[in-house]
Amino acid sequence: RRWKLADGAAYYLNNVYVSGTYHIMVPRGTTYAVNSRFRCLGGTKNCLFNEGLTRESDKLVIRNSMIDGPEPFGLGSYFRDAAWYFVEDRISERLLPSGQIWREPAKDYQMKWGEGRIYFADNKAPRYSWLKNNLEQSPARTKTTVTAEWTLPNWNPESTSAPQVVKVEQTSDRVLVKFNESVTVHGVPALTFASGAKAGYRRGSGSDTLEFETVAAGKPVTIELRGGEIFASSASLRRRNAELKLPSRR
Repeated sequence: RRWKLADGAAYYLNNVYVSGTYHIMVPRGTTYAVNSRFRCLGGTKNCLFNEGLTRESDKLVIRNSMIDGPEPFGLGSYFRDAAWYFVEDRISERLLPSGQIWREPAKDYQMKWGEGRIYFADNKAPRYSWLKNNLEQSPARTKTTVTAEWTLPNWNPESTSAPQVVKVEQTSDRVLVKFNESVTVHGVPALTFASGAKAGYRRGSGSDTLEFETVAAGKPVTIELRGGEIFASSASLRRRNAELKLPSRR
């Protein structure tokens, strides 16, 4: 079954299994896949797909993963702008000699960032001329550069450090809490103040900014992150007086 990902979005895949026939995964944006397996069931049809139209840095990175199939298969194709990175992968001997990443031009589309942005580094794969190491020709230059942090814009899903609050804005009807990375809310959190007023959660999960309902007017909010909790207080109070369970990384 085809797995289509949203235009311009960023995705992190770790230890996933994807199988199907033609274009089994369709990322349109930036995707970092590691420790995963892609099983191509479509025979000579192209297995993978990639497209990145939002930014020149949009890319599909597959690292330390397995790409195979029960019968001869092609690696992938793209219609419009795309960039591909295969780093330290295991690619089955059933990969066709003509199974490289093919450009299938889309009608009435002008390439913005050029063709042939397809890079390989230290893969265990058939010895085809088009599959040789060429990562030095890419913006990454070396395979040590190609990490989740380098791949994904403003987001490192492999970091073990807690997200940090970088900015708080309060208006008459909402409180915005901005983090240094995207976060995901679990449950229904609320900011609760010493006065008893609550700032209920509205939206923002999956982004770097969470929105809450307003608290008492005229009391600016300060928020800091400590050991997995968010503490909020008004400027007129001298102690921390409310807490919110930390939204963990998506």
